[in-house]
Amino acid sequence: MGFISILGTFMAMQFEPHADGYAYRVNGKGAALPVTTAERDRYVRRAGWSFLFHTAAFMLCVVAAAMVTAAWFPEGDEAGGFVLMGGLLILIVFALYRSLRWGMRAPARDFADRTPVSPARPQPRRAPQRPAGGAAPRPPARPAGCLFLIGFALVELIAGIGAAVLAYNALIGRNQGTALLAGLIAGLGVVLLIEWWSGRRVLTRLFDILSEIP
Repeated sequence: MGFISILGTFMAMQFEPHADGYAYRVNGKGAALPVTTAERDRYVRRAGWSFLFHTAAFMLCVVAAAMVTAAWFPEGDEAGGFVLMGGLLILIVFALYRSLRWGMRAPARDFADRTPVSPARPQPRRAPQRPAGGAAPRPPARPAGCLFLIGFALVELIAGIGAAVLAYNALIGRNQGTALLAGLIAGLGVVLLIEWWSGRRVLTRLFDILSEIP
């Protein structure tokens, strides 16, 4: 296995041996579509090159975002600069995710006219766990809509950035490295605190929602 094929491991995980070739399951769960060994190897190599290109694109986009932020906020420690850079990073990561997701599903689009050799795998259903003390089990998380997901993500983003900026400004007079570390810890701590509160009160956490996105 070459280096490029190793980088395409996530694509290779969607293929499983079948007969004298392979079967492709989107995300490892969809209906098994028959493919040849040559087709499987071609998609794995393509995914490896795609990983390299996406890595380079991500680095270039981060540099560009930093340059834009520096042009608008040249001092480097303004609160607006943190907000702008954070927003640009979210856009970059979202675009990267959508592009990678599109590439990972390329075999499903190309082989959509083939007859599956086996149906999709059923999704496991977890029974609600009963808390200690014999209390009633917690009800499953309610499904969240797109607007809830966007709004909740914005709340966590604003609160996390706000906490990071406050901690950074409070310690910037002592040491810049300490201030940056404190800002990161404060921002992450606020986000995790909101997640914990949401899991107990709203019964839906953003991390749980993101984990269910195919």
